[in-house]
Amino acid sequence: MQEVKKIIIPISDFGNKFLPLSRVVPKELWPLRERPVIEYLLQEAKDTGLDQIIFVMSEEKKIVLNYLKSDPNLKKLLKDNNDDQGLKALEILEELLHDLKFTSVKQAKSLGHGHAVLQASSKILKDEAFGVMTSNNIVESEVPCMQQLIDIHDTSQKPVIALKKVTDNDLSATRVRVDKIANRVFKIKKILTGGEDSDLAIVGKYILTPEIFGFLKNNTREEITLADTFSDMLQAGKTIYGYEFEGTHLEVKDKDSYVETSKYLLNK
Repeated sequence: MQEVKKIIIPISDFGNKFLPLSRVVPKELWPLRERPVIEYLLQEAKDTGLDQIIFVMSEEKKIVLNYLKSDPNLKKLLKDNNDDQGLKALEILEELLHDLKFTSVKQAKSLGHGHAVLQASSKILKDEAFGVMTSNNIVESEVPCMQQLIDIHDTSQKPVIALKKVTDNDLSATRVRVDKIANRVFKIKKILTGGEDSDLAIVGKYILTPEIFGFLKNNTREEITLADTFSDMLQAGKTIYGYEFEGTHLEVKDKDSYVETSKYLLNK
């Protein structure tokens, strides 16, 4: 396998849990402290060395790409007005975007993150592992979460899923049954459905290999999720590892989690 350099970021979902504001402002542009959600994702990618960003997006999310474009006219205006604070904010964004390469593919209908990843298959070489992160999940850590996953992949050459400890109160968490391999490293045995007990759950950050595309193409479910696809792979005898990452997991999955994450970051 080649060095992992590409990451797929699906941003095509409708954002129905953030209505009505998400009709005009995608949740990826909602501010968390002084930065929008998308910048936290791109910062993690860049800190990991993932410099080829592949957005899977709907037509309505093009505003996110517009946000990431350089704006020389705005920069000149800020200079002319001696707006040092605005100019500094713009330069911080430019520094983040420097050396990152962006491409995008269209997902006409939001049919699940698995379906979104499949839309980007043409951007991935047949022997090339790649990252995936969803916009619902931010991890604050000394070593970027994606880098932690890559370290496990470099040894195993297998797909690696980010995992975290959960409590019984985390009803929406997709839990996994595992065999422990080493400290924080697990072999995934089963993706669990409701009612099955486990204290480890999936967080939306992954290192995947191109073999997943065959399983995604053959997935005939109405909604093509990554969790269901992982189940198909396990049933076919494929090996998938999980890593309980080190760091603080912050969610932006709905209004309540957005508020909690905002409070956490503002109080730092």
